[in-house]
Amino acid sequence: MLEGENNLLTAEDQADPHRERQIGLGKRTITISKLFVGDKALWAAIFLLMLTSIVVVFSATSSMAFRAENRGHSFFSVYGTHLMHMTLGLASMIIVSHIPTKILRQYALPFLVFAIGLLVYVLVAGTSIQGAKRYIRVLGISLQPSEIARFALINYVAMTLRKKDGDYATTKTLLRITIASAIVLVLVGLNNNSTAMLIAITIYMICIMGGANRKWLFRATLLGIAFVVLFFSVISFIPQVREIGRVGTLVSRIERFKAQSGGQPINSITFPDPSGEDRQLIASQKAIANSQLRGVGPGNSELREILPEAYSDFIFCIIWEEYGVAGAFIVVSIYIFLFFTIGKIARRTQSVYKSLLILGIAIIITLQAILHMMVSTNLFPITGQNLPFISRGGTSYIMTAAYFGVVLAVSNENKREERQRAARASGMEVEVVPEYIPEFDE
Repeated sequence: MLEGENNLLTAEDQADPHRERQIGLGKRTITISKLFVGDKALWAAIFLLMLTSIVVVFSATSSMAFRAENRGHSFFSVYGTHLMHMTLGLASMIIVSHIPTKILRQYALPFLVFAIGLLVYVLVAGTSIQGAKRYIRVLGISLQPSEIARFALINYVAMTLRKKDGDYATTKTLLRITIASAIVLVLVGLNNNSTAMLIAITIYMICIMGGANRKWLFRATLLGIAFVVLFFSVISFIPQVREIGRVGTLVSRIERFKAQSGGQPINSITFPDPSGEDRQLIASQKAIANSQLRGVGPGNSELREILPEAYSDFIFCIIWEEYGVAGAFIVVSIYIFLFFTIGKIARRTQSVYKSLLILGIAIIITLQAILHMMVSTNLFPITGQNLPFISRGGTSYIMTAAYFGVVLAVSNENKREERQRAARASGMEVEVVPEYIPEFDE
C-alpha cells in the first residue's frame, strides 16, 4: 500500500483475514504497521514495562486512592493521572518515532540552548518540592526541565562527535562538549545531584565511544576526580558550604549510607530516626524481607502503607515484595534486554550520529534503572531516581517514552535504508532524497 494513496476497504480487503489491520480516517487509512514503526522486539519490551507499570502503580497507589475517596474525590483520581501520563507517553513515542532524526541533528544546538534556558528559568521561578526547585508549571502541567536537558545534551554531543572531515577527535570538539556539559551539569546539579551524575557518566561514555581526543579526555577525567576530591574537602573544612543548594542533602545521605551499609542490623543505633530520615530505608528493606523469596502476591503489599513514594522512588521494593525474586529478576531482565536490543539497532546503522544518540539513550535509561534498584536494595545512597517506564511520573514518563521514540525512529530508518541498498543491489532504481545538514563554522 503506497503512502499518500486513498485506500478504501473493498469487500475483498474485508474478506481477507491476512491483510494488515487499518484505522480509517475518512478516505485515508493508516495501517497498524505504519503507526507502530521500528523494531518489534523493542515494542514488545516497552509494552511489558507499561503493563508492569499499570499493575504495580495501581497496587502502590491504592492507599492514596482510598484516602482520596474518603475526602470525597473519585477512587481513580490518583491512578487516573498515571493512566493519562501513560497515554501521553505512548502518543509522544509514536509521534517521535515518525520524526526524521536528521531534524534532531540539524537543530541540536538550538534545542540545547532552549533546554539551558529552561534550567535557568526553573532556578528563578520554579516550583519547590521537598526543598528543590525542579518543576515549572505550563498550562497546569508540571514540567521537569532536567528531563529535557539531558536528552538535549546527549543529542548535541552525538551531533558534535559525528565523523566530519576527520575533525571529530580534535581538542576544539572536546572543548565544545566540555563547555556545554559543564553548563548543564551545574544547573541540574544545584537541585538534582543524582541526575547530574547520570548525565556526566553518560556523556563521558559517549565521548569514549565517539572517539573524542584521548589525551584531553584523560585530562578531563583527572580534572573531574580532582573536583570531587576538592568538593568533599571543602565541605569537611567549611561546613557552611552545605547550605548551598542541595549540598547538605547530598552529604547527609552519603554519611547515613556509610553508617548503615554493609549488612548493618535495623536497630536504634544504625537507624536512629525510624519515623523521619531513616523511614524509607527501613521500609524498603522490610518490604524485600517480607517477600520471603516467593512474594506476597499482587496487591498484597503491606509496606506500601508505610513506604514513602512507594509508587515512584521505591517501586522496585513493591515489585519484589509482591512478586518475589522471580518478579524482580524479570524486571531486571527486561532492562538488560532493552540495552542489548538498542545496541543491536546501533550496530545496524551506518550513521555515527544515530549510533551515538541511541547508545546514549540506552546508557542513561539503564543507569537510571540500575541506580533505582541499588537504592531500593540499600546498595547506594538515596537519590530519588524513579524506575524508567514503571514508576508513576509526569514529565519523566513522557520524556522516557520520547527517548524510546527516537530509538524506534532510528530502527525504522535502518529498515528503510536496508531496503534501498537491497533495491540498488538488485538493479532497481531508487529515488533517494539527499540530506542537507548545515554545518557549524569551525
